Amino acid sequence: MTDFPALLPLPQNVLAGSGRLVLPATIGVYTGDGGQTWLTKSLQRFTEILTGKTGIEIKFKTVAPKKAVLTIAVGEGDYSLPQFGEDESYRLQVTGQKISITSATPHGVLHALQTLLQLVQVEDGVAYLPFVEIDDRPRFPWRGVKLDCVRHFIDLDTIKHLLDEMVRVKLNVLHLGLSNNQGFRVECKTFPKLYEEASNGYFYRQSELRNLITFAAERGVRIIPEFNMPGHSTCFLKAYPVLAAGKPPKSLQTTSGVFDDEMHPLSEATFTFIESFVAEMAALFPDPYWHFGGDEVTGKSWDQDKTIQQQARELGLVDNKAIQAHFTHRLLSILKRYGKIPIGWEEAAYGDIDPDTIIQSWMSTPNATHFSEHPMIISTGYYLDHFLKPENYYRNDPQADSRPSQTILGGEACIWTEVMDPSNLMVKISPNLAAIAERFWSSRDVTDIDDLYGRLHFPVTEEKIAGRVQTLRQLVAPMAYFFVLDRKENPIQTHEPLADLIHSLPPVSALSRTFEKSVEDFVAHGNEPVILQELLESWTSFGEDWAEVSETNPILSRFQTVADGLSKLAEVGLVALSARVEDRRLTKAEQGEADVVYASYVLPGGTPDLGGILEALKVRRESDLPLVLRQIKFSIAEPIRLLIDRAAS
Repeated sequence: MTDFPALLPLPQNVLAGSGRLVLPATIGVYTGDGGQTWLTKSLQRFTEILTGKTGIEIKFKTVAPKKAVLTIAVGEGDYSLPQFGEDESYRLQVTGQKISITSATPHGVLHALQTLLQLVQVEDGVAYLPFVEIDDRPRFPWRGVKLDCVRHFIDLDTIKHLLDEMVRVKLNVLHLGLSNNQGFRVECKTFPKLYEEASNGYFYRQSELRNLITFAAERGVRIIPEFNMPGHSTCFLKAYPVLAAGKPPKSLQTTSGVFDDEMHPLSEATFTFIESFVAEMAALFPDPYWHFGGDEVTGKSWDQDKTIQQQARELGLVDNKAIQAHFTHRLLSILKRYGKIPIGWEEAAYGDIDPDTIIQSWMSTPNATHFSEHPMIISTGYYLDHFLKPENYYRNDPQADSRPSQTILGGEACIWTEVMDPSNLMVKISPNLAAIAERFWSSRDVTDIDDLYGRLHFPVTEEKIAGRVQTLRQLVAPMAYFFVLDRKENPIQTHEPLADLIHSLPPVSALSRTFEKSVEDFVAHGNEPVILQELLESWTSFGEDWAEVSETNPILSRFQTVADGLSKLAEVGLVALSARVEDRRLTKAEQGEADVVYASYVLPGGTPDLGGILEALKVRRESDLPLVLRQIKFSIAEPIRLLIDRAAS
């Protein structure tokens, strides 16, 4: 498929033909009985995106079958809300002068239209489609994003932007985290103090959420809520102290972390509250699935409460896991009375709970013993706030062990917002979200990393960011959990904007990928090193140039050491490149200089699994290097180290 358009996620079956269909200014469309509101709106969005992509105004017009360029055939059914497990497959054909889309459901048609948009190409002011036949379907039915709306409030426009990006890569679940230690984010009429006293003024009106649910449903995306219980619940306890175990908190938490604020797990007042709360929220969120949290319950407030300990003994609950399991049983019975299918984080499975409860992993692998009976959603290895490279997410398969495939519903990429807000969220998650989306949709044997990179869209650097600042943003990435290294002296406040330069750094860039691939090709195949040499030479003066740029800007001056590190890395990289070109080994002095540079500026990033990330964080916490060097990763450090190692051997 030479010069064939880049499709992402990669369809299951693609048969490329020879020839093309030139798109007329007005495309005749036939939709059978037609008139479906969802289809009319879908085609309107399609033409808007198509016009933006091509610069050519193209319209649709309903016509008789014989005159149609585009024919859409879809099965009958209720198109109001997407449902879990629906048939999302589609068949797309572009042959002769015809485009045909066939699907059993509207959501298959929506996926076909997204593929069609990716197929459109422009040449000499003319838009056209290549001849092709595509049969496609998702590998997993649950392909989602968990969006934390609490630690930093995410406005509706940003959520809609995220939804449009999800649709582009065929994700179909938006899981909204709406309560946590730092606030409650929904207008609640039964318990108004939740948003009046426990939101810092940042919450969504119920009318706004209904509109958002409709907006998502029209695009084939389901919205499910998460309300955390019994832990991560400071917002509930601040608004209604009667719910607290032990002494209730006087204020919301304003920083990230795991806190000991927990609901009283055995009080009838707690379950009376939950019953009324669920009754209202279940009506607001029509999807049958409901996430109750259940993670990171420390139990310390339970240990210190004599009443809870006495009740636990009377009920035969031997430890906090048993207490939490008892609480969860009662919570699940309430959820089921209101027609909800419960989902909990993996800690919820440590106790003896109903086997039909869906468990969402975040630390463990799917075949962990305590998950054996449960259907699962996999988020282990899909945390977008770890700021890894796309291949780290791509190589992480939801079904990476021997667990039966039918128990894996799919996966969710997680967006935790300690260091993300509307100003940087899309930059921070691109292009990794697309890599994860392909892992959830495409066949398991689709694993070519170079091919993936050729189809990814990298974040676009703002044009107003000039010169060296723009380049630094493309060569340096944030370290996972970098904010904890400065938590005591300068904690990130969840209600304040993210102003430091580190918050604008994407996890990967087109420039860093170009450099990495050029090094790999030079080392493996002896490719011409012209690009490498030009890039390295252009970075050797980075430190000096940065000093001029940052002289009057304290935000930039904090990164002077980083700029100096880029210069030093470029210098030792040039020496190693020259040695390879001259077919000689590095001298001991040259090797020693390279080692000094790495010891002075570069810390290990750790393996991409959670254990490796936490180990690297421990090393960085104990390091004597300046704080800013402990908070970032040089994207060029590993490729340059490869050059050095090859030149030294």
